[in-house]
Amino acid sequence: MKRLLLMTGLWLLGIALPVFPAWPRCEVNKSFFVEVNGEWLDNHVFTYCVLPGEEVKLRVFVPEQVLVASVPDLKAKAYYRTPPGQDSSSRWKMRELSWKAPLTPGLYPLTDKELLEAEVQSDPQHRVNLIVLMPSDSLQDGWLEDFYIGNYPQSKHGYEVPRGFIPVTRENKDTYISEHFKLGDFLCKTSRSLPSFEALDMRLVQKLEILIQKLSSEGYPCTGLRVLSGFRTPAYNRSRRAARESQHMFGGASDIVVDEDGDGRMDDLDGEGKATRKDADLLAKKALALNDVGIFVGGYASYSGRRLRGPFVHVDIRGQSVTWRGGGRRHYHRHRPHPRAKTAVPRKPKR
Repeated sequence: MKRLLLMTGLWLLGIALPVFPAWPRCEVNKSFFVEVNGEWLDNHVFTYCVLPGEEVKLRVFVPEQVLVASVPDLKAKAYYRTPPGQDSSSRWKMRELSWKAPLTPGLYPLTDKELLEAEVQSDPQHRVNLIVLMPSDSLQDGWLEDFYIGNYPQSKHGYEVPRGFIPVTRENKDTYISEHFKLGDFLCKTSRSLPSFEALDMRLVQKLEILIQKLSSEGYPCTGLRVLSGFRTPAYNRSRRAARESQHMFGGASDIVVDEDGDGRMDDLDGEGKATRKDADLLAKKALALNDVGIFVGGYASYSGRRLRGPFVHVDIRGQSVTWRGGGRRHYHRHRPHPRAKTAVPRKPKR
């Protein structure tokens, strides 16, 4: 009540209140819309992860005129809410699909043809990637098949072990899981050979997509982001003396740069002629603004980086706003770093 009275008083005094704009969403194909287990397909490419045997509910919404022309066998059903950006007076019909995840972990893509069971002229095409995870309870002494992950530390902050890991192979590593990111972009540095596994929270990918659009809409040259570090196994995280409960281990963090020239380093965003820590600070500030409007709230930090790596920004989705500054090899984080651990991978036990 006090807050309401205060805001009313400021309005009467003519004091302008801050208005948070709605950040741009990825453009979607307006020919039809897809909903997966209650989540809208916000991009042309959408990825959803499930465990073996789980059931996935898909709803495809198509305009009535498209139904008559292209999908005559689609059962008519009253549309009960308006798709994103559409006129509420338009008529939509819905097709419901049910998909039970197979027991074999892997990537199972669905295209427009599979979604509608008919050829539909849409550009670009939708793609729904359904990924069946390797359950985390398959870990045996830190091993997941022939890939060593290590053991997760007992969390003091309520972070849970990922419920599953994504199998990454030579065949699927270059598959786009969103508009700008591939499955292999987030692999741990220890994944020198494939097949391998990674933990990845798709909310992080969505957040990075929104950040790309925010930067582009504000005039910065940004058609994508380069991921310098994505998933880290607990074993690799310990070897780096990183934060004991680093979000990288849970698939909810990445170190990123704007790299339009493809040299693997941060670009000059502030126009001073060279990339410096100030450019990382600017990128971190733009990412931090997403917290103010409640978009996958998380932590942010800018780093000056090493000489060969250059400045970069850490972004995560831990659920609470945390900021810090790092420099060089030292990691200024609110969690105590874990003592140095052996970097060698232990021998896989015989069974």
